[in-house]
Amino acid sequence: SPDGTRAKRYWLDRLDALPDPPALPQLPGVERRCRSRLQRRQGTLTAIQWAGFKEHASRHGLTPTSAVVSAYAEILSAWSGAQHFILSNMVTRRLPLHPEIGEMIGNFASLYPLEVDLRGGGSFAGRAQRLQQQILRDSANREWGGMQVMQALNRLKGEFGSVPCPFVVGSGLFLDTFRKADYSCLETAQTIFDHQFWELDDGSYYYVWDLLEQFFPAGMIDAMWRAFGALLERLASDAAVWQREVLDLAPAAPLAQPPQVEPRPRTDALLHAALATAARTAPRRNVLVTPRGTMSYGELDQRSDAVAAALGGKVGPDDLVALVMDRGPGLLAATLGILKAGAAYVPIDAKLPAERIAYMLENSRARCVMTDARYRDALAWPAGVEVLDVEALPPGVPAHAGTKPDDLAYVIYTSGSTGNPKGVMIEHAAAMTTIADINGRFGVTQDDLVLGVSSFSFDLSVYDVFGVLDAGATLVYPDPDAALNPAHWLELMTGQGVTVWNSAPPLMSLLAETAQRQGVVLPALRLVMLSGDWIPVDLPRQLRTIAPNARIVSLGGATEAAIWSIYYDIGEIDPAWTSIPYGRALANQGWRVLDAQGRDCPVWTTGDLYITGAGLARGYWADQAKTSASFLGEGAARRYRTGDRGRVLPDGNIEFMGRADTQVKVQGHRIELGEVESALQACPQVREAVVLAVPAGVAPGTSVPPNHPKQLVAYVVADEA
Repeated sequence: SPDGTRAKRYWLDRLDALPDPPALPQLPGVERRCRSRLQRRQGTLTAIQWAGFKEHASRHGLTPTSAVVSAYAEILSAWSGAQHFILSNMVTRRLPLHPEIGEMIGNFASLYPLEVDLRGGGSFAGRAQRLQQQILRDSANREWGGMQVMQALNRLKGEFGSVPCPFVVGSGLFLDTFRKADYSCLETAQTIFDHQFWELDDGSYYYVWDLLEQFFPAGMIDAMWRAFGALLERLASDAAVWQREVLDLAPAAPLAQPPQVEPRPRTDALLHAALATAARTAPRRNVLVTPRGTMSYGELDQRSDAVAAALGGKVGPDDLVALVMDRGPGLLAATLGILKAGAAYVPIDAKLPAERIAYMLENSRARCVMTDARYRDALAWPAGVEVLDVEALPPGVPAHAGTKPDDLAYVIYTSGSTGNPKGVMIEHAAAMTTIADINGRFGVTQDDLVLGVSSFSFDLSVYDVFGVLDAGATLVYPDPDAALNPAHWLELMTGQGVTVWNSAPPLMSLLAETAQRQGVVLPALRLVMLSGDWIPVDLPRQLRTIAPNARIVSLGGATEAAIWSIYYDIGEIDPAWTSIPYGRALANQGWRVLDAQGRDCPVWTTGDLYITGAGLARGYWADQAKTSASFLGEGAARRYRTGDRGRVLPDGNIEFMGRADTQVKVQGHRIELGEVESALQACPQVREAVVLAVPAGVAPGTSVPPNHPKQLVAYVVADEA
């Protein structure tokens, strides 16, 4: 019929754009092929309460059914973290096909996908009005049957043997009278959550949830049920609730608090302050060991004084000085000298493309560049930048810079989404917040030797240098020409007795494979800190075979929050784990898991990860717009939007769930896919480009865990003009 053709076109035009069902947290490993006998929960509103609910709904032009479905959708949204999803809406499809159709007895119910879209904001009543309009549009197109609609949707998005949406809602408010049965149960194949509601003969309101509770984490349905009942009661009694944009629905997840760590007494919070103490009390102790020699604390103090003296009068607080050289004694001296002069350092990898180096030097407005003979004449330096060879500086005594804890200590550039990297500004006090906690928490002392394998332009290097200085320990650097050779690392570790390792997981995987291949055991290695990327769940077991005495710790956070903000001591690995838990906040730092409306998410619900506390960066260098977009709030409420997704587990630890944007991590390095795309599109031969992060070393379509190593693949459309 024409009406059937019209309805069919309505649904087919919409199906491809429909979202997924709400991703309510479900337990892994639960047998899904089971008898679909649902457990029932039932609740009521008194006749007076229900009359109040209907009156408030009517004032906003809402039917009671639309208002109830909207309240239910708000609950599902709060626990799923989704604002755009579908429900299976049970509607009566008693079409006027025959004059006596109203006299027939039978099941005229049919399920249609109902699109719920809460993304437009506004008040609860406003969101309910939008949902009601969607319900009315769908109801006007029932001439194409719900079974056909669902079959078509399943062909587009479903899987064999499954339904497009196992979350059902059905209103019985169209019935003139309804008497609650003395006993009933619901058994519906492939339905895991069914909500139905009616008005009883006495004018009260009766609602039920029928669901397979064994599919969900313990306590979650209890919390959702309490929240739903409370919301209905508030909507019935308080007209103001209908006008609220944000509904306080779910109890915030109790985040685990870190064990109290008492930091050593300090008189300041400057990254370089510990050098003066060590140079005075133990000037001959080695601060650095390399294959080419050693440097003592006293020597580092003198050489960094020479750098500071050379910079005297040229730089001051919050000025930037670039560092372009390999890891070694000169780099340490230059770094400490810049801080002694009161300025902040900007590490730039000398092996970057010339265009990238030039951009960083220009954007940072660096007045000086510290380098060495290897790169002084090999690189092209921008006009107006003074280039100083750290190896050629005469001895000198710097003036007192008067540096304060809230002065900038360093600016590290990370990948940016617009094609250019962005500089993260970290103050002394912020970095010392992390360093003091790490050293105190894990007992790093002057007896430790730390292998510095991370690039100096990577913020893990901040701990390599200043964690060592703070503890009075010794840093071990590999030879610059063998810096990426795991056999060389292993030689240094066995030869020097390295006790602390700090790197991204891929580097440790290389070390472990090399050690196992050579049959080498590292009994001196007592602390392994892994961060910057997913940790393969089998890596800790592999590590314990080569380092039986090592404490293995997962660390995380963001460059924008002073190296690390979260940790997890890795003990026994649960066989059911697909990833290592992210953990809990470090001292004087905090984490929040927020939904799209800025509410703290309940346990198990995935939301956006925010970092708070004393480790936060000042912002992005010379980019107030990006700073305002990522750093929100003021004072104690200030927080950094990481772009990561996560959820709080029942024990208070956070589980990392991936990225919310196009940023990926490859080999521990943050990469904005948009930056790579922008660079490709800048090529004259390229009209369009798309870059994807795909599992490395596997065929397309192969199922892999989320922490499988990734590689970048670019697809381009050539400009044939």
